[in-house]
Amino acid sequence: MTKAQIIEVVRNHISGGSVVGDILHKTDKRVIELYIDIAYKDMIYEVFKKDQAGLSLYVKTFKDVTVSQDTDTEVWTATISASVVQLPGTASAIRRISTNKGETLEFVPVDAEIAESIGMLDVSDVNINSVIGYCLRNNNLIEFINFPASMSATKLRIDALISFSSYANTDEVYLASGQANVLLQGVIGLLTGRPVVDLKNNNAEMEVK
Repeated sequence: MTKAQIIEVVRNHISGGSVVGDILHKTDKRVIELYIDIAYKDMIYEVFKKDQAGLSLYVKTFKDVTVSQDTDTEVWTATISASVVQLPGTASAIRRISTNKGETLEFVPVDAEIAESIGMLDVSDVNINSVIGYCLRNNNLIEFINFPASMSATKLRIDALISFSSYANTDEVYLASGQANVLLQGVIGLLTGRPVVDLKNNNAEMEVK
């Protein structure tokens, strides 16, 4: 489904009386999007905890990303036009980086503290090879280690896990089988202030008082 369709599905479900309590005043599309964004991040985190390989299904690919060098620090960086989902671990939300034209460059995630340590070394002390380290600095800034100046014109292809709010309304937002309902229940829980209904025990809803 597209982002706009997901918002409408959630909004229609809520305004249709499926949720206990009067929360019609919370069905403004902009408000709903904020709640979906929170629930979507929680959903991605649950996938991360269970099977990191499954995260590749949820990435958005950014093509023709340019690389630039800071004139003061001489650090090479790239910026994607979206806010990412912050995740633990070295790779975080940046799941894959490659070049558009298939140059023989290998990009590997590194810990931010290691990047800091390497950054304090003299350039001549760093072995120059085809392996380039990268780490996520902010919501969308990627810092590179050992990026060759000779490749400054190279455009990158970056696969990243981005927030729901960063998608355009017409963008397809991937939801694996069963995850759409998880997302919906997460939003309902946020809107009502109630935990998600436990459907164990022959699908009998557990009453929350």
